[in-house]
Amino acid sequence: MGIAVVHHYSKESNCLEDTHGAIFNINHTGQEHCGIVTFDGNDFLRSTTHGLVRELKPSEKVSGYCGVGNVSKFLDHQPLVFYSSKLGNFAFTFDGFIVNRDELRNEMDAFLSLYDAELAGRIISQGDDFVDGIKKLADKIKGYFCLGVVTEKGESYAARCPLATHSLILGSGKLGEAVITESRAFRKIGMKVKRDLDPGEIIKIDSNGAYKIDTIEGKDRKICSFLWGYKSWVDSVIEGIPVSRVRERVAAKIAERDKKDHLKADVVTAIEDSGKAYGEGYAVCFGLPYLSMTIKYPYFVRSYSRPKGKRGDEASGKHSTIDDRVEGKVIVVWDDSLRRATVKEGGPIQYLWEAGAKEIHLRFGSPRNKFYCRLDEIDAPDETLPANRYSTDEEMAEFWSVNSVKFPEEDEYVDAIIEGSVLTRDDLCLSCYHRCDFGFLE
Repeated sequence: MGIAVVHHYSKESNCLEDTHGAIFNINHTGQEHCGIVTFDGNDFLRSTTHGLVRELKPSEKVSGYCGVGNVSKFLDHQPLVFYSSKLGNFAFTFDGFIVNRDELRNEMDAFLSLYDAELAGRIISQGDDFVDGIKKLADKIKGYFCLGVVTEKGESYAARCPLATHSLILGSGKLGEAVITESRAFRKIGMKVKRDLDPGEIIKIDSNGAYKIDTIEGKDRKICSFLWGYKSWVDSVIEGIPVSRVRERVAAKIAERDKKDHLKADVVTAIEDSGKAYGEGYAVCFGLPYLSMTIKYPYFVRSYSRPKGKRGDEASGKHSTIDDRVEGKVIVVWDDSLRRATVKEGGPIQYLWEAGAKEIHLRFGSPRNKFYCRLDEIDAPDETLPANRYSTDEEMAEFWSVNSVKFPEEDEYVDAIIEGSVLTRDDLCLSCYHRCDFGFLE
């Protein structure tokens, strides 16, 4: 999921275009539902739709100088408007996962709260003020969150939980300030990135600008390492670390191993889009040409964030091959990760063989994914993941019907992320790769 808070300084200004542009440029983080709520000084004006942001067509009535936007992988009707007798009415957007949602529903008698966003908003509305409400939320839930609020006083708030699992970034421009899930969106709306919100930071935005007003104390940060490996778009920067640079570093480490193993190849390619930076980094290090061979039809949407039952159709249908570049070649093919192997049947590897590839050597950009995320809706057993069913590279190569398979080691992957940054290994959540201590959820 992705969120945006946009606040223009002038009450005569209209933030709708910037808010729409912000969520359009983070649409890869969720594509089942999207929406915008603006505040014009008197009323909250809301527009939502199921599907992609390009289908969201707000009426002329939706306008205002501050607002929130959301893209979600759930049909959760975000962003929401809460009518609170205690705090006053407010617009609310939420990116998060509440592990103990059922327990809290029982406690609050809130069974009408079908989604985490609804439950989170109800908890906040019980605070003495918005900062107190956000702190109450952090105290009550097990899980993570980033959130945005616009109040009936025309003040905006944004907060990132102490775990800092997902990114939340502050930027500014001539018209005002914004807080958005990924850095790439700021350039698209004429703003510049200022900084990432700190773990536990709560900021307020009003006519004086954006400023920190409090910090949620407690748990150590656990930033999702998959943000750099797959989830974020390649032109984003997280915690000051460019996503593209991490992917290039990972690929270079695998290239050095392949050189030692005396791999002989003709060309490097990738499963586009997210495998491309890996393939380019590998090609530079290995000294091979990079060519697009498996291409993605742009009218297909991203399959990772699709719900169960739809992902396979999207993943297999979006790829094709440029056959004349493939025939007779020994090819190193890069993909970002291996989770459920959705693209195996009728996917790009099969297409490459059909196009006449001589050999295919498959490389992945993140370590073996052995565990499903505990901060997600997936309830499948870990044993079903291919990384657990095929424990050696040789078995995995046979599963994929390719000549060889390699993954980065966990240490290689971590080093590629933290090199030259202030982050340490302990700052990262690596639970996809080994069974972690989930004390922060207790």
